[in-house]
Amino acid sequence: MPFSRSARVLLSLALVAVLAGDAVPISPVLFTLRVLAGSELADMRPILHEARRETGIAVELSPTSTLEGTTKVARGDTAGHDAMWLSTNRYLAMFSGGTAKTDASTRIMSTPVVLGVRASAADRLGWGRTGDQPVTWSTIASAAADGRFAFGMSDPARSNSAMSALVAVATSSAGRGAALRRQDVPQATPRLRALFHAQKATAPSTGELMYEYVRDLGRGIDGLVAYESELLELNASGRLGEPLVLVYPRDGVVTATYQLTLLSSATAQAKDAYNRLVRFLLQPHVQRRISQTTWRRTGQGSGAEGGLVELPFPATYDVIEDLIAAYRGELNRPARTVYVLDVSGSMRGERLEALRQAIATLTSGPLVAGEQITLLPFSTVPGTPVTFHISAGAADAGMVRDRIRAYAAGLQAAGDTAMYDALAAAYDALGPPDPAWITTIVLLTDGENTGGRLFDLGDFLAYHDALPEGAANVPILPILFAGSNLRVMQELAELTGGHTYDGRSGSLTEAFARIRSSR
Repeated sequence: MPFSRSARVLLSLALVAVLAGDAVPISPVLFTLRVLAGSELADMRPILHEARRETGIAVELSPTSTLEGTTKVARGDTAGHDAMWLSTNRYLAMFSGGTAKTDASTRIMSTPVVLGVRASAADRLGWGRTGDQPVTWSTIASAAADGRFAFGMSDPARSNSAMSALVAVATSSAGRGAALRRQDVPQATPRLRALFHAQKATAPSTGELMYEYVRDLGRGIDGLVAYESELLELNASGRLGEPLVLVYPRDGVVTATYQLTLLSSATAQAKDAYNRLVRFLLQPHVQRRISQTTWRRTGQGSGAEGGLVELPFPATYDVIEDLIAAYRGELNRPARTVYVLDVSGSMRGERLEALRQAIATLTSGPLVAGEQITLLPFSTVPGTPVTFHISAGAADAGMVRDRIRAYAAGLQAAGDTAMYDALAAAYDALGPPDPAWITTIVLLTDGENTGGRLFDLGDFLAYHDALPEGAANVPILPILFAGSNLRVMQELAELTGGHTYDGRSGSLTEAFARIRSSR
């Protein structure tokens, strides 16, 4: 037997104790299955607690994104894990030898990627009501191109739901009825460009995007691209003043399948625990409970009535790379970002070095044609803003990277902290906002304001209130760092429709990377 004799004895003793009348709330843990899991599966913890109580199998979830988790498994970086439970295994099949890293795989639940549209916008557009003409991705793209529809979506380079939407639109546009190929991407580009021209908000993950939507930070947004389950949960949460109407494009969707997958490196004991867990999760009453708890579809129920057309997923990763490159370089509006950087005396030493490394992160990913990066250091007074332009085609990308890194290396720390004056200088440098760009101001400081013409938050609020309406809508994204004032940073974000990023618990480099991926 896979379980040891001592484990079987413990289980027998627990059963005897129950029969004797002793209170034993859960079975002894016979095995802990360590699972690399999508971060959204935190909502499965109540179900997994029931599994532990009934089977003795505990489940330890290590949260990750689908793309990051897949990369770990593909390169064999699975030490400390017995299984994976991501939104899809499709990406793993694209890696050479990827499927050899896995053993058994069982689909536990699923959820399609669809569009959630504000009820008033759905009425205006004629989407989602009985008797309305069925909506297709072409319908949505046409409304976007005409300026009648705007939406939010997470970053397809980090989020499977966003990549699934990108695949669905491109596959439908290609019109082959088969998996998208590299040569099909140019044909799909016109519809993709029309649709994503109307993307007015983004974030590294759908969870962060929804957080901003609930706070109404993405002003003028009519809907969200997300998992059906996330949209249903948001509707049921009571956090919305206006419900979202779920739109299921008639020409097809891509579905997240959530296969609980045993890794080939798992031990015999882990395999037995996996089998016990799967048997528990597939029981009809547990499937119903999963559907009720997580809003995902199971064999016992679904989040919406009617069948859906399932579009095929690309077979090779080069198609995914081409879609991301097209999205960043051609489809999405380029970013225009001013980085307001504290180089006061308190930043000397390790903090300044962390800032230099973080600035280097700005050049580690693809540089998008038309993008603008402005660096504005400040201490006692704001420095001179320096803007780096990415030309069409980004042919000079290597030169731009070298210039940005050289600029970062030359930063020196000294003086006081005139934070509010620096923010005003950033707004002045931007001038009237141009709709051709996604424009933001990123603020990094390790302390409170200690000087300058605008000496406190009240002074800055008066300055901000006097800005023209368009300029005032440019959001400030503060990075929480070292001794920065949490309350002030949050107020600056809320005032301007921005969002704080935490550089305290993780690295400053990661905070910069997350901001860049969300523009």
